[in-house]
Amino acid sequence: MDLWLLGVDGGGTRTTAVVGDAAGEVWGAGEAGPSNHHNVGLARAARAVETAVRRALRAAERRWRRLRAGAPLPPVAAAALGLAGLDAGRDLERWSAALSGRLPAARLRLMHDGEIALRAAFPRGSGLLVIAGTGSVVLATDGRRQVRVGGWGRWLGDQGSAWEVGLAGLRAAVAAHDGWGEPTELVERLRAAWPAGDPRELVAEGLEGPRAMRRIAAFAAEVTAAAAAGDAVAARILDAAAAALAAQAAAARRRLGAPVTAAALTGGMFRAAAYRERVAAALRRALPGVEAAPAAAPPVLGALAAAAADAGVAPPAALRVPAEFAARLKN
Repeated sequence: MDLWLLGVDGGGTRTTAVVGDAAGEVWGAGEAGPSNHHNVGLARAARAVETAVRRALRAAERRWRRLRAGAPLPPVAAAALGLAGLDAGRDLERWSAALSGRLPAARLRLMHDGEIALRAAFPRGSGLLVIAGTGSVVLATDGRRQVRVGGWGRWLGDQGSAWEVGLAGLRAAVAAHDGWGEPTELVERLRAAWPAGDPRELVAEGLEGPRAMRRIAAFAAEVTAAAAAGDAVAARILDAAAAALAAQAAAARRRLGAPVTAAALTGGMFRAAAYRERVAAALRRALPGVEAAPAAAPPVLGALAAAAADAGVAPPAALRVPAEFAARLKN
């Protein structure tokens, strides 16, 4: 009997839902906005999850009818959701209540988004996973146990994340604008990103309200671009962020108490070579013998693997992604 599995990767910037089968065939994918409830509130986060799932299911149904005309649609046997910011038991209770009756799955599992990324990166062996998207977290596994370092959110943690890098870049830009900070091209990049005239108008225009966190995190792209162009201030921001992630990775391996020789990098920050190379170098210094590389599998594969386990079928070893969905599943 055909069955579908539903996996969701919910982050601080976007939420990605995938409908797949036990063989790893992706039938549909959908996206929506952020689903970290600490940042946008539970109601908005739950709507993002529901919207992404609905879009993925619509796409899956269209593809199924195109390729399997006349065959009944498979049931969604299980769903697994990896959600940024989901930590305590109270979070699980609130999310379970918020999603009750809204997802068409026979079984539903909720977990931290770092856990699905770790499952995808190291399905059988040991390793370190460094996640740097809107937020950040480091995880280590020996194949049996997991250790997590960081992931405390934007006020207590998220070192090395787009939030931290973007905020540091904005602070450097306004300090340079006022004349007490070191000159940096981030001032011009700030004016180009938010053409408000006087940078002081940014407080009212862009750094207040529900979009503030996304706009701050988005400025990280300007910091990485400035560093790649040789800006010394931007380069120091990235160096400090990379060192913080490497220190967390060293702590994770120390707490795990087991040898780890591979590190995988995932998250939007690592799309920039200027940052990816710095973090890889910082990891080599902090953890001699550990080689870092971009994660080969998207985190949502870990969610589908968890859903497969709950459905009683073997987890897919890899995803077969049609070209129409490929852009949505980039790390």
